Amino acid sequence: MSEDTVEWLKNIIAETDLPLYIEKLRERTQYYKEESEKLTVLNERIKLLLRGQQQCLPILEGTSFIDDVSRDCCMLSEQERLRKYNYYVSKIKYCIKMYTNLNEKLLKDIKVIKTEIDNSKSKIDGLHVTSKDELKYLEAKVARYENELIKLEKKHPWLKHLQFNLPNIGEQIEKLNFLRCTKEKLQESLAAYRGLKPRFDEAKKQLREVKEGYKQILKEIQELA
Repeated sequence: MSEDTVEWLKNIIAETDLPLYIEKLRERTQYYKEESEKLTVLNERIKLLLRGQQQCLPILEGTSFIDDVSRDCCMLSEQERLRKYNYYVSKIKYCIKMYTNLNEKLLKDIKVIKTEIDNSKSKIDGLHVTSKDELKYLEAKVARYENELIKLEKKHPWLKHLQFNLPNIGEQIEKLNFLRCTKEKLQESLAAYRGLKPRFDEAKKQLREVKEGYKQILKEIQELA
């Protein structure tokens, strides 16, 4: 990796992350180098195929048995050569496209990482840094509260009971909130019946009708007996 590239990376990537990204870029460069060597080998093979075809033509033209070679054999040989040529060309195009996409993805990833690093730096710069004097003041304040709490516990021993600790108090508050919500729902459901009064006259009438019906049933039973 050139010195200019390293300096460029230092400008966009934090010092702590620079070795990691340099190592990734070296791995990617090595990968491209190996694939480039593979493409070079493929290219040499294609050249050998073309050179072999060109060398075979004069030999065939100079032989006496050229007339014995059928037209179908020549056509098949030419088709096979074209098939191999097209296969290697398509493979090279595919590899080039794949490497181009990988390169674009790497550039996008570097851009995204640079943006995230810049955002992180801006957030870190915006954080409030507590000075040593402020820390000492806060520690003294906490110690003063702890001493006051110890005095209260000595004066009122019941404060040490488990039911008055913060987790238990929080649990009781949740129960009270649940009961309050349940009460509000019941009040809403009973609101439709608010203001209604019982009708005693109608109730007496219905009771009287029930008694008369009961007496009539007893009378019919006695007559049947």
